Amino acid sequence: MIFKKSSDKKKSPGKCHNKLEKSETRLKGILSSMEDLVFVFDKEGRFTFYHSSDRKKLYATPDKFMGKKHSEVMPPHMDKMFIKAVKKNRNGKMAEYEYDLKIGGKTKWFSVKLSPIIIDGKFEGSVAVSRDITDRKKVEKFLREKEKLYRTVFENSAIPIGIFGDDCVILICNSKFEKFSGYKKKEVEGRMHWYDFIPEKDRKWMLKYHKQRLEGKAKIPSEYDCGFIDRAGNEKRIHIKVGVIPGTKNRIVSVVDITKGKKTDERLKKKNEKLKITEKKLTGLKKEIKKLERKIKRSR
Repeated sequence: MIFKKSSDKKKSPGKCHNKLEKSETRLKGILSSMEDLVFVFDKEGRFTFYHSSDRKKLYATPDKFMGKKHSEVMPPHMDKMFIKAVKKNRNGKMAEYEYDLKIGGKTKWFSVKLSPIIIDGKFEGSVAVSRDITDRKKVEKFLREKEKLYRTVFENSAIPIGIFGDDCVILICNSKFEKFSGYKKKEVEGRMHWYDFIPEKDRKWMLKYHKQRLEGKAKIPSEYDCGFIDRAGNEKRIHIKVGVIPGTKNRIVSVVDITKGKKTDERLKKKNEKLKITEKKLTGLKKEIKKLERKIKRSR
């Protein structure tokens, strides 16, 4: 908001006075309903007016800042931002910035909108509306710490992990996935789809599962085995687990390499088949031996 005022010499002093009183009454009504801090500065940067619903929110008591320049009251780091914002005001532009202050022994965060006061086309000062955003900053800090924790767990997981969206594009993957697939993260993230790694024989039914998940159909398996083709063209057997990340439409998938286990199973299966064949042969041989024994007995 840019505050503008033009002089009107045609109006009588009495009418101007009445209009001014009405404006002041209206302004007081607006301010009384505001939780925000409001400060008015002249063109030299002096405090000429303030509004606060609670004086405990003020950095200093009014007698310490009213009539004084911003630079004489506020800390240097904040004054630098104020000076930069006032320069924009002088060009008729609004400015915004955030600052932190220690008030009552606690660090408070505020968001400021500084608007110019223009009278007869000239810059005459600024109006600052300052909002307490401490709670928001605390939440942001908490989320950053949580994100850092989850990223650490994600990146240092002992198994390959990836996150993908509705369009199947892999948004992020960890170092284990990078090593397992043979592709660099920059080649995968935001570029490749999860089905790019799946052989044709498994791709069709897996895409069907994905579509059913999007449609919200129940009883879609969250764990299953499938093939995986790495950069070198090697096909591996994997066991995957898919889950929706709470509060998002993104899905996280973890991968366990079961290639060796599958090969061992196949070898055992082949050995079992050979054993069965050998058992059949032995059973047949036993029968032949018994027949032969009976013939020998008869010949005696």
